[in-house]
Amino acid sequence: MKKTIIHAAIITALATTYSTTTQAAQESSSKEHTAKDSKTIIVTGTRVSGRTIEDTAVPVDLITSDIIEESGASEVGELLQKLAPSFNFSRTTVSDGTDIIRPATLRGLGPDQVLILVNGKRRHSQAWVNIQQTIGRGSAGTDINSIPVSAIEHIEVLRDGAAAQYGSDAIAGVINIILKGGSAGTTISGKWGQTKEGDGTVKQVSANSTIELGDTGFLNLTAEFRDRDATNRAGISNRKDRVIMRLGDSSAENKYLFFNGEAGIAYFFGGVSSRSGQSGGFYRFEDRADRNVPQVYPDGFLPLQNTSVDDTSLAFGIRDFIGESWEYDLSAVYGKNEYGFIASNSLNASIAAQYVANNPGATDAEIAANAGPTRADSGGIEFQQLTYNFDLSSPLDWGLHDDVYFSTGIEYREEDYGINAGELVSYSCGYTGSTNNPFPSVIDPNVAAACGMQGFPGYSPEISAASQRERDNYAFYIDMESNLSDNFLLGIAARYEDFSDAGDATTGKISARWDLTETFGLRGAVSTGFRAPSLAQRAFTTVFTDVDGTELSQTYHAPEGSEFAAAYGVNKLEHESSDNMSLGAVYSPGNGLSMSLDAYQIDIEDRIVLGGGLNGQNADANGNPVVNQPALDYLNANGYNKGQFFSNAIDTETFGADFVLTYDWGTEGLGDYTFTWLSHYNRTEVKEINAPQGVLPETLFSQAQVDNIETGQPRQRLMLGLDWALNNWSSSLKVNRYGKVKTSFFTCQGLGIPTSNPDVCNGALGIDPSPSVRSSAKWLADLEVRYDFDNGVRLTVGGNNITDEYPDKLPENAVHRFISDAPEFGNYIYPWESTPFGINGAFYYVKLDLSPSN
Repeated sequence: MKKTIIHAAIITALATTYSTTTQAAQESSSKEHTAKDSKTIIVTGTRVSGRTIEDTAVPVDLITSDIIEESGASEVGELLQKLAPSFNFSRTTVSDGTDIIRPATLRGLGPDQVLILVNGKRRHSQAWVNIQQTIGRGSAGTDINSIPVSAIEHIEVLRDGAAAQYGSDAIAGVINIILKGGSAGTTISGKWGQTKEGDGTVKQVSANSTIELGDTGFLNLTAEFRDRDATNRAGISNRKDRVIMRLGDSSAENKYLFFNGEAGIAYFFGGVSSRSGQSGGFYRFEDRADRNVPQVYPDGFLPLQNTSVDDTSLAFGIRDFIGESWEYDLSAVYGKNEYGFIASNSLNASIAAQYVANNPGATDAEIAANAGPTRADSGGIEFQQLTYNFDLSSPLDWGLHDDVYFSTGIEYREEDYGINAGELVSYSCGYTGSTNNPFPSVIDPNVAAACGMQGFPGYSPEISAASQRERDNYAFYIDMESNLSDNFLLGIAARYEDFSDAGDATTGKISARWDLTETFGLRGAVSTGFRAPSLAQRAFTTVFTDVDGTELSQTYHAPEGSEFAAAYGVNKLEHESSDNMSLGAVYSPGNGLSMSLDAYQIDIEDRIVLGGGLNGQNADANGNPVVNQPALDYLNANGYNKGQFFSNAIDTETFGADFVLTYDWGTEGLGDYTFTWLSHYNRTEVKEINAPQGVLPETLFSQAQVDNIETGQPRQRLMLGLDWALNNWSSSLKVNRYGKVKTSFFTCQGLGIPTSNPDVCNGALGIDPSPSVRSSAKWLADLEVRYDFDNGVRLTVGGNNITDEYPDKLPENAVHRFISDAPEFGNYIYPWESTPFGINGAFYYVKLDLSPSN
């Protein structure tokens, strides 16, 4: 990260303040926020110390350590998918890096419209941009699976717009992950599981322990290793009469080392994670002239993508009092996310083509020997973030009914983004170093051999140079909250934020709660918000293989300010802006019963999305051809079939409601029961498409992309839970209902194949002409049974999706099945674009926990 005056000043202040105040902190009593019960007190959505989940002005879900341990989840995304109905963690396949970094969303919005905090501090974003036809297309959210579940004490989910409190990205809400602290003890766990089909084996070992530091300090350490085998639900290829593709979860090996600690007034936390995985692309058949060299792969080949994700985070801060009431918090947080690709079981078809062009009459053996490597480093992406915060808060006596809890603070953040070039053979046309100088195919000299490695062409030095970006921003906020009477709470927040590359924004929020009786209250909030375009959206550049009609094509993703995007008048991305309104009711009559109902509406203008592929040609509203000559010339000069770019293209409206009911019931002889009912409804509509001049709205943002946003995620979610405990026995039953989903990219209409074409849709080939792909609502059940031995040993047996549910099968003549096996139908059995709970079916596991010191 670049060195700045602010950087040096804050580091100096941290060191100086720590050295002069440590002794005073050690002599002081324990802080109020550490003395409270962490299962009741929350810190998200309010800056008032001691606020509980029962008396907030906005809805906050609390997922406690007990619930986490009993969920059976191995990953944070899987955990939240099970327990927070407003959260979605769609699984996908054959989608490049999104196979291993999955899109995490809240309230049906984008992955980059939910802010992730760890111990209340902003978490850095991921480097990878979702560019394929998946949920969250065009976003670069936060890789929540880079945090091990075994390191988490509890999670707080704020279901309300909070940009005025926390800044950019908090349009949909905030997820705050709290790491285990000084009371965690020591736990060693082992888990083994497998799907009903006998694949997807998971082997996991984790250890968590706390070391005391002095009288009040601690250091909590977590180590975790998890190995997950791939799953495959591909059908038989009718061309090959066998399974040739990999459709399911990619394989993944995960290693984590995390820490969380306090010493005097200082606190520190962070960790490193390393994940590697392998997934497949589309099968390249032996007769594919532009993409295969039959002397190397006489039967065709399945290109594989080997991905690696390395994540690093480190936070250090000091928290103490100035005088008797003013509490300050000074912190620095560093994060880095690195994403790398290696292509294997692949080839660069243009290398053999170059050899044949230079050596006419070469034998098959000579061509095979000079066809280049079958494995190459395709390059990688890096994102770094450094955030400094100074927060100051105190209760103030302004002569009102109660003190005004006043908070203010400043934030400064630096970000760096860049793409690292791959090996020459990963991107080049032959060994020339050029990306646009193809050679005649070794199969058909009338066809140009594709340049770059198949499956994922590497990043060239030109792409690397165009992607290097950095920026900084600073923010200032004020937050006030007070009880104006015994039964009325009012909160006001305002925030100003300025980005060096995207300008400034000012947002505000008013929240209130009115307790009409001791058991019934109303709550609500009105706020404005914004999201700055991410650095990844500004800088990301690549050339990738996409589906164009029934063919594969090379698509250029143009960065902000590129010649291609500028040809359409798009020179710069602007902020997204939002208006958020919520209204709810809370009922807590006692006797273990608690209920809440919250409705909300979120209007977003100038939402940043990834447009469709443009080939330099279009048609006006009357169907007359329109040629954008500069764009067409750019594509032709570089050998690209299409180009795409980000723009502030759409306005959306989101409406929804959440209902939460919990009931605790204890009996004398039959055990203790907890019943949970969580339901979520969400509807997002695209209200306006703001296409650049000369591009039809449906060309820039097709109906398929509209469907991805409006119906690609379940509009309805329901979770019913029943927990039981008696003596040493306990069990948990969770039933999740996922509403129906509809997508339409992989249809004749979505791919731009005319339904009137007599040779394709509705014709001799008999491809399904349906305009959409639908999957009906599904009920999934998770069951876990546990026995606690008296020596700190607990044995757990459980199953996820024990009802063995799958998405609805595709028709036998679905477009999915044609494009992957043309001219036959095969390979795909289940949908590709949106699979809220995956296509793995039932998964069963056994887990052993050892807690020798607890």
